[in-house]
Amino acid sequence: MKKFLSVLLTTAIFLIASIVHAEVKTYEGVGEYYMSDFETFEVAQQRAKQRAEQNACEKAGVYVKSFSRTKNFELVDDEVITMTNGILKIVDVQYHRENFDNNTTLIRATVKADINSDDVLKWLNKDGQEKSTLIAQNEALRKANEDQERQISELKRQLAEKPQDAAKISEQFAAEDKLFLSNQKAAEAIKYLDVGDYNTTIKISNEAIELNPINSIAIFGRGAAYFNLGNYTAALDDFNKSIELKLNLAEVYALRGGTYYMLAQYEPALKDVEQAMRLKPGLTALYTVRGAIYNELGQYERALQDLNKAIQFNPNDYEAYNNRGNSYQELQQYDRAIADYDKTIQLNPNYDMVYNNRGLAYYKIQQYERAIQSFDKAIAINPKFAQAYNNRGLTRYDLQQYDQAIRDYDRAIELDPNYFPTWYNRGRTYNTLQRYEQAIGDLSRAIQLNPNYSDTYILRGAAYAMTGNFNQAFQDLDKAIALNPNSAAAYQVRGVLYQELGDMAKAQVDLAKAKQLGYVG
Repeated sequence: MKKFLSVLLTTAIFLIASIVHAEVKTYEGVGEYYMSDFETFEVAQQRAKQRAEQNACEKAGVYVKSFSRTKNFELVDDEVITMTNGILKIVDVQYHRENFDNNTTLIRATVKADINSDDVLKWLNKDGQEKSTLIAQNEALRKANEDQERQISELKRQLAEKPQDAAKISEQFAAEDKLFLSNQKAAEAIKYLDVGDYNTTIKISNEAIELNPINSIAIFGRGAAYFNLGNYTAALDDFNKSIELKLNLAEVYALRGGTYYMLAQYEPALKDVEQAMRLKPGLTALYTVRGAIYNELGQYERALQDLNKAIQFNPNDYEAYNNRGNSYQELQQYDRAIADYDKTIQLNPNYDMVYNNRGLAYYKIQQYERAIQSFDKAIAINPKFAQAYNNRGLTRYDLQQYDQAIRDYDRAIELDPNYFPTWYNRGRTYNTLQRYEQAIGDLSRAIQLNPNYSDTYILRGAAYAMTGNFNQAFQDLDKAIALNPNSAAAYQVRGVLYQELGDMAKAQVDLAKAKQLGYVG
């Protein structure tokens, strides 16, 4: 019942009508840089170009802010700068070089850059956490560049005052150049992250990190790319490293919390999300995230509190409705759950997970045909959705459509051979069809995947008994009782087995215990 970023860290996607004809604006930016004798011409050009791009970005930002306002978006300056940096396309660069008598050289860069209104719309349609991550990276990079500018100015001052230290200062210039080039690569990587080209983000980030192994911005950006590609182990490594390097951003903790969530490590996920909320209380999308985590921890009332807040902050947050539906379903408030799933579908009709969740709610209130319709829709949207096949098979089992159920389980296992419930469910179906050897095979695989679920041992014990393997049957039933001493079904099955074998004393003890525990046969 979960999906993360989708489920994690999103606010609503505002659907903005596309304009018929894109509007393209061209801006010119000029940047100058005075190069000393100890700097390379190539790096000096890059510094001048960076200033020219910044100049063009400032001019284009006025248009971006005005255009966004026409679409009913009031953007803060950080968002305007980040958006403009991300979508500004440099179409031409010209350089002019002028030498002066005092051994300095002026490098002037002139850039022409385009802004496309369609790109502005695409950026506005990004989810809240994605925007926040890009803004945080851009702001951190801006501060790093400002620090670098100050350091370069200081080195030039030292060179003027202490020419005798020229050799040492030259080495420092070279070190600063590497840091500058690393930051330039990090800025380039952010642009690829912005457009969802995660593999290129990783490639460019690696180049930045090679130049500066402690470039926390590049490491964080690479982690975000790994996260979006589903490589959570690599993402976690990068987020840990970013935090070790003192990149104290709410977004780093939010994404690390998301990574822990995807790795089913819910306690550290909760800790990180709460740290992100402390660092940036304005990230209201995190209420949706924390609500999802509370659901996984079984704290459904707390989940409802957070998800109600998330919906209050953003009535179009479809993930909050989906997660609240999950909370209601766990609390057996199925009508409320279905109403929230319906609202989710209204907001995002192509979200496969919500159809699966609604199907489960219908299944639990025994509206099997509606359940199957919901599972059908989930599978139509995502033909590789193993859980939806499993759940449709579960529904067909209850409708005594056993052959169809097995076909669904077969497909689910093909898609996800490590999903324990499908092996259990198909084993149960084989038991029902008296295909005991096949049942034993499936239930044995289910036990390999989850050795602590007592019901699997009960089913396999019953199957062993039907094949005449009574020793193994008793071992399984003993194991089921050891795992769950309150399992009425385990005592009942073992009692019947004792009865069949003529051990009436033990049978009476087990059957009485099953009755005491509430067994109704």
